[in-house]
Amino acid sequence: MLYIFGDCCLDTALYTLQRAGQARRLRPKVFQVLVYLLQHHDRVIPKQELAAHVWPEASIWKSACTA
Repeated sequence: MLYIFGDCCLDTALYTLQRAGQARRLRPKVFQVLVYLLQHHDRVIPKQELAAHVWPEASIWKSACTA
């Protein structure tokens, strides 16, 4: 799936992000977060939901999600 926002294009099939025509490297978790937020762009995602989806096996400390 392609997501186009601003001057960015995110391709979930190819795991690529382009900004202003330039390829940008993203770490896998960053890519997952961005995809999840784009998939649910119509609502605010609570940090607990995001953490459960992206880091299901980890315990996320509150201070890590407040920055």
